[in-house]
Amino acid sequence: MLESKLRSHFTVKINDIDDINIDDYPDKGFVRRELYPWNQHEPDRFSPEALQFLNDEMKRIAPKLEVRVAELPLLRHGIRATGP
Repeated sequence: MLESKLRSHFTVKINDIDDINIDDYPDKGFVRRELYPWNQHEPDRFSPEALQFLNDEMKRIAPKLEVRVAELPLLRHGIRATGP
C-alpha cells in the first residue's frame, strides 16, 4: 500500500517514480540535530550522567542493550559526525 501511495504521489509530481535520482535530493532523508550554545532546555546527551540515565532506563526494557556515544558516518562525501 505504501509503495502504491508513493508511486501515485511521484507520478503526479515527476511522471515516473523510477526517474527519481537520490542525488537530486541531498537533504531529503537526512535527519539533522543542531546543538546551539544558547539551548538551555535540553540536556547534554553526551554527558556521562545522561548516558547513565538512558542505560538505567534501557535496563528495564531491554537489559542486553546499551546506549553509547558513537561516531557515525554522514551519508554523503565521507564526512563523519558524532551522535548518541
